[in-house]
Amino acid sequence: MNTGVGDAADLGWKLAAEVAGWGGANLLDSYQAERRPMALRTIAEARPRPRPGRDAHELLDRARGEPVTGA
Repeated sequence: MNTGVGDAADLGWKLAAEVAGWGGANLLDSYQAERRPMALRTIAEARPRPRPGRDAHELLDRARGEPVTGA
């Protein structure tokens, strides 16, 4: 949710600047370059991680939709 709020705030002021005429030629183009790294980091942090006592292969099998043996 924090990423979405940051995206909205960043895009909001840039759109307002564009509409008001003081945004500059490349302001809207900068949105993706600024926000994409945050989105990629959020995705990377949301992926399942092995926990103590849990096999990493089990997590991979679950992510692939394969049956987990020995569970």
